[in-house]
Amino acid sequence: MLQPPPPFLVERVHELDLSPGLTGLCVGYELGSWRRDQFAEHVLEWIPEFALSWSEADGLHAGNATQLIRRAAQRVYSTDTYAKRGEFGELFLHIAIRQVFQTIPAVSKIYFKDTPNDVVKGFDCVHVVVHDA
Repeated sequence: MLQPPPPFLVERVHELDLSPGLTGLCVGYELGSWRRDQFAEHVLEWIPEFALSWSEADGLHAGNATQLIRRAAQRVYSTDTYAKRGEFGELFLHIAIRQVFQTIPAVSKIYFKDTPNDVVKGFDCVHVVVHDA
C-alpha cells in the first residue's frame, strides 16, 4: 500500500461528540496568501492512491511508476470538462478522510468508472478505520 503524503490540511474544528460529528478543514494562510499552490501540489500527490486499484498501487515501482501515475491522472483528468465534474470533490474528500481519521481506502468509485464521460455523482467509496481492541 502506498504511504500517504504528510498531512497538509489544518483542522479548524473537530467535534466528534456532536451528533452528527463536525470537522472543518482549511488549506491555511501563509505570508498574507492562501496556500492554494501548495494545496494543488498536495492534491497531485494523492492521485495515485485515489485512482489506482489496490493491486496497481501495491505493484508500483521504479520500472512502472510513470505508466501507473499517468494512468491514475487519466482516470481523474480524462475530459476537457474535468474542473466542472465531481472527481475533484471526491479527491478532496478522500484526502480529508485519510488525514483526519487515518483510514485505509478499500474501494474507490473512480477506479470503476466505465468511460471518461461517466460522471462521479456522489462519494461512493469505502474507507476502513482500524481501532485497537
